[in-house]
Order: sequence, then C-alpha cells, then structure tokens
Amino acid sequence: CPIAATAPAPAVDLLLVESPSAPDYISEPQPTSSASPATTLYHAATVEYDLRPLSDDQPADEGDDLGRVAIVGHSAGGHLALWAAGNGSHGVRFALAVGQAPVVRLAEGSTAGLGAGAIDNFLGVPATSAPDLTRLATPLPSGDPTLVVVGTDDALVPPEFTTLDGAEVVTVEGADHFDLIDPSHEAWSVVRRALDAALN
Repeated sequence: CPIAATAPAPAVDLLLVESPSAPDYISEPQPTSSASPATTLYHAATVEYDLRPLSDDQPADEGDDLGRVAIVGHSAGGHLALWAAGNGSHGVRFALAVGQAPVVRLAEGSTAGLGAGAIDNFLGVPATSAPDLTRLATPLPSGDPTLVVVGTDDALVPPEFTTLDGAEVVTVEGADHFDLIDPSHEAWSVVRRALDAALN
C-alpha cells in the first residue's frame, strides 16, 4: 500500500476493516449483497469490532500507546473514519481523525444522486425513505481532533457534501478525488503533516 509506506512510523498502526467474525457486535447477519440495510450496520459493527481491543477497558498488546491512535479514511472510508470518531461506542479516543473527501452529508448527497446512487446503495434503501437509518449512518462531530481534506476539483464527492461541525477543513486547490490518496500529491502531504503533529 503506497499510502501506508509513507505514514509516520512507528506511531501508526494501519487498520484495514474487512469482514471479521464478530458475533458479539454484529446484530444483523452478514449481508450477501452490498445493497441492503444490513450492510450499513455490518460496516459499522466491523469498525466497532476492530477498534474494541484499543479501548481502555480491553487489554492492550505490549508496547501499545493508546494516546497515539489516529484513524484515516478516503471517500466512503473517510465516512467510516469520521463515523468511528463521532458515533462509535468502542471507547477509543483518537489523537486525530482524518476524512479525505469523506461522504458526510448522506441525506443531501442521496438527493443529489452523489456517486450515481452510491449512498442509497450503501444504505440499501433511498436515504429519504429511511431517515432513522440515515441518521444512524451520518457521522457526528466528535471531541477528538478532526481534519477533513477536500479538493476543489473533486467531482465525485464535492466539498459541500463533506462538511462536519467542529472539523478543521483543508481545501487543496486543483485536487480531484483521487489526488487525495496520491502519495506524491500535496493533498497527502497535508495528511502526513497532520499525522506527524498529532502523533509525535
């Protein structure tokens, strides 16, 4: 992973949320389709499950420094990173939560047809027909330092759909959606500097 190769070391562990077996935290069956309301709860539960060992009430691995944990995500991953910081019940306090072009304003993005219906596909239903689910899935402001990085030329997730109260916003002139995860681009340098400052 080229991004992981440029992350500060040894301060950062890269957490990839995939599909762990987490029966204690997943109340819905694992979805067989990406377009199902269970998908939203499943993704949320996997984030909770993967972060749980880092919380204060769980035993930490030798050498873990729970004051030096950051979470970073891009696009839909940025949504989950900010959701984990603001909505999660895992007990982890982040030194920094970063969303790179995060999809934050789900209801507005759904109405605008953002990502050719990607938000409704993620929720499994149109956001306007499931306000409770949409509220559950929408990131809330957290008490943790939060950074949102957006590009002025991002046509996939325009900056107006990324706003989160209390977050610092850095707008990178001329950057598109994928420039934000290009290790050679200034947009990633913004994130790298923020991680360095938060974790060192």
